[in-house]
Amino acid sequence: VRGVETGAIRAMANLGYADKNRKTYFEQYNYAISQATEPGSTFKLATMMALLEDNKVSLDSEIDIEKGEKSFADGEVTVKDSNPLSRRWNKISVRQAFEQSSNVAMAKLADSLYRAGEFSARLQSFHLNEKTGLELEGEAQPMVNDTSSSTWSGISNAWLSFGYESRMTPLQMLTFFNAVANGGKMMKPFLVDEVCREGRTEKKYKPTVLDQQ
Repeated sequence: VRGVETGAIRAMANLGYADKNRKTYFEQYNYAISQATEPGSTFKLATMMALLEDNKVSLDSEIDIEKGEKSFADGEVTVKDSNPLSRRWNKISVRQAFEQSSNVAMAKLADSLYRAGEFSARLQSFHLNEKTGLELEGEAQPMVNDTSSSTWSGISNAWLSFGYESRMTPLQMLTFFNAVANGGKMMKPFLVDEVCREGRTEKKYKPTVLDQQ
């Protein structure tokens, strides 16, 4: 069986620009495992998991998204929703906020419901700051900002909530999504089933659980 239950990778493809004019593409670098960047809105699933598991909210809780724009840090920083529908809304449910990918909702919830360091520690408990251990060389080191860093500030909880002040590869983010799809069991992603020589199996690889729940 291949899929969420095993962590086996079905396919991996990487396209980058082959020329400076960005008109042609070429598979020349394994971005999936080697390039750690800010994951952006895909990270909101981790925020929602933290909020729900810590009993901070329910899916039916209400959040005022203030028509998609909110100031933080005494007005020094403004968070905006890219979704044009947000301009019409004030109070919506947490479920709707996630469905509509509201930056303001995630930022307000993380900023108001978690103390400094508490939120990042919760995110790190999901192994989001750990390598997957894939058998290929070159896996980038992920990062979730925390209070030990010189870059931590009063806006960090809000920024983390929608995918900033963090870095991870597409495969690392996918490993987390796979765990959610797998009922909470996090599996190590892998590519090789077995190594053979002259028709005989020298080594077999079995699915590996990184975290039971």
